[in-house]
Amino acid sequence: MMWAYTAVLLWMGALYRGYVMVRTRDFVTATYFTAAALVAAAATVRLFEAWISAAWGPYIGDLLKTVLVVGVCVALEMMVRALRKATVSRRFLLARLGLAGLVTAGLIVTFVVAPIHHIKNAVDLEQVSHIPAVALNILLFNSYLAYVLIDNFFFYRRNANTAGTNEVDLGSQVSFRLLEWGVLFGAAYAVAHLIYAVGRSVFDRQWAVLEPGGSAAAVVSLMLIALGMTAPRSAPWLERWLAAARGLRRQTPIWRDLRVVLPRASLSTPPALTPALATYRLERRVVESGQALRIARIAPETADSVKYAADPISRLAEVMAETRSSWATTQTGVQASSLLPSATTDSTWREQMLALADRYRSKKVTMRKRLFARIVTEVSGPAVVVIAGIVVVTWRNAVNAAAVTWGAVAILLCACLPMAYVVRGVRAGKWVDHHIPDRDNRSVPLLVGFGSMAAALILLLAEKAPSELTSLIVAHIAGLTVIIVITRFWKVSVHAASSGALVGLLLALYGAWALPGLLALALVMWSRTVLDAHTWAQVTVGASVGLTVMMAVFTGLR
Repeated sequence: MMWAYTAVLLWMGALYRGYVMVRTRDFVTATYFTAAALVAAAATVRLFEAWISAAWGPYIGDLLKTVLVVGVCVALEMMVRALRKATVSRRFLLARLGLAGLVTAGLIVTFVVAPIHHIKNAVDLEQVSHIPAVALNILLFNSYLAYVLIDNFFFYRRNANTAGTNEVDLGSQVSFRLLEWGVLFGAAYAVAHLIYAVGRSVFDRQWAVLEPGGSAAAVVSLMLIALGMTAPRSAPWLERWLAAARGLRRQTPIWRDLRVVLPRASLSTPPALTPALATYRLERRVVESGQALRIARIAPETADSVKYAADPISRLAEVMAETRSSWATTQTGVQASSLLPSATTDSTWREQMLALADRYRSKKVTMRKRLFARIVTEVSGPAVVVIAGIVVVTWRNAVNAAAVTWGAVAILLCACLPMAYVVRGVRAGKWVDHHIPDRDNRSVPLLVGFGSMAAALILLLAEKAPSELTSLIVAHIAGLTVIIVITRFWKVSVHAASSGALVGLLLALYGAWALPGLLALALVMWSRTVLDAHTWAQVTVGASVGLTVMMAVFTGLR
């Protein structure tokens, strides 16, 4: 099946080169078309090689394929010579044709004298490369092929490296680059078959990996060559389409939100399957976004912040992203389009619309990122993480109802009571929120947590609770002590410390199976930095303290 796709691609490339030849009618395009047609024919013979050999005789398909490839090599040499020297001398032409004729004659003679014509179901000559005549046939063909392709490789490489000058346009540069890699893989195919034939005939050894490896290199080579033949036309086409697609990706978020809130401002457009359609869709969405901005309304108090902003476009994008639901409902607001700087030309207005779309898209990405970070932060709160650790240890030691009761007591005193104190302080106005962002306000809540955990430890020791549960609480107290000391001088992340302690607990209990927990810990650390609650240094120190203290203390006491 792969050879079928390769043959189709090569024939498409050959048809394109034929179209170019008809339009230009010069020696270079003629030889290029000849090489393209012959290589497509060789790939087609390779596709039907088994049928050809069955109908015409053993290995006839292989011989026909190699003769066609020799013709490809001659055409490539003529084309490269014409591109290098602007002309092909008669002496060079006769020399190359003579060399190709000798190679072809050698292939035919070695094929005829080889005692292989009685073999049934024969396809590939490599199967009988231990026969001297066959080995000579393979060596002759692949040596000639490698010589021509390596010479072509350096030519294409030099031309591909001229990118950025006026001599080579985008299509030609991409074409040369694809052809460079195509002939390189082709040379690898030839070298692999040379080594295989020498090993089989001289050393009587079969390096099995070389044959399939060489065949894979041949397929890759021909596909790259096929793409390279059409690149002068397809590469600029693809570049235009990608440029329009990038513009659509920038414009779509604000256009989609405007369409949802203000559906009367948009019309349907055809799919962006071609550069022209993609460009049309982009321009249409820019216009529709501009029309919708004339309908959308911004609250007057918010509009003032846009008018007097140093960058009104960025500020308008932020305001629109934050007040999306009120665009169509605020009847007394300011027209959103009036908040843009005045544009004297259509191109200036278009640039403003694209800039607004860029800022709006970035703001929405930031808002989604912060929302996800907020969810992670809440789920990984210190109280939640402490409860999770106690539940894990309780589950492991739940031999009777008393063990479950001890776990419930630990949860109440180590997590619920400290959190209740924090929530009460927030309601009383002592702290901004339950995360207590101000370092100076953290000492008292941390000391309350310390005292509550100490009370839980005393109670559980008195009731002879499981050693793993008491060891867990001792480890939490030890880690909290370190955090309290650091907090006196520096703002360390309690979220990262508590999450690190949970990961340390899981590593101590389950070993390598708990290593994925480090990814969750990294996610918690990321969330705290995204919300600007901590720096990376603060979350790293917190996570390190929590993890190391938990593993050291819990492992030592359990």
